Amino acid sequence: MPGTLNLRSLAENGQHAKLIDKNEAMAVLERAYAANLVQIGENVRENPAFICNCCGCCCEALQAARKFSPMQPVATTNYIPVISDACIGCGKCERVCPVLAISMKNKQAGQGVAAVDLQICLGCGVCVRNCPTHAIHLERREIEVITPVNSTHRFVLQAIEKGTLQNLIFDNQAFANHRAMAAVFGVILKLPPLKQILASKQFKSIYLDKLLSASK
Repeated sequence: MPGTLNLRSLAENGQHAKLIDKNEAMAVLERAYAANLVQIGENVRENPAFICNCCGCCCEALQAARKFSPMQPVATTNYIPVISDACIGCGKCERVCPVLAISMKNKQAGQGVAAVDLQICLGCGVCVRNCPTHAIHLERREIEVITPVNSTHRFVLQAIEKGTLQNLIFDNQAFANHRAMAAVFGVILKLPPLKQILASKQFKSIYLDKLLSASK
């Protein structure tokens, strides 16, 4: 894996990282979990290259989520927190939420009931593990969040959504060789029909149109 090779190089040559075994890695993740950090992996289904343990006070991605919500710059999970009648209004979930997605509603006599802003929520689960009365649990989102298969799939989807697919293909030197171009076309050919049409319009390529027609 490229990510593994890069980390090994940093550890052995640049002394910017430390190689650890699986047990040590699991212990690090457990400490991060206990510290209410948001555990974020690379947003791909195959061979993720990294996992981060982030806090809302210093992580740039989570700070951006706070500042620019509901324009969510961080990929969410497929789950959302649901609050039951067992909520006692202690406010702990509001205090630990890394993106400020929880607030106390209907405050009376200094207390209230926790409410989640679903447009902001990441579904990270930090609130769930901090609720003293177990009044919060995670449920699957009604609309599934599609995780890209790999980095190429993610780049193509992001470019289509932003309307910059042609820039990705023609301006990015990483896609200058035939193998990379084949990977991009392979991703496009596997997209839903509406995404293919959008990609075709953005790319404005007779060659791509022929590829899409041949795949039907």
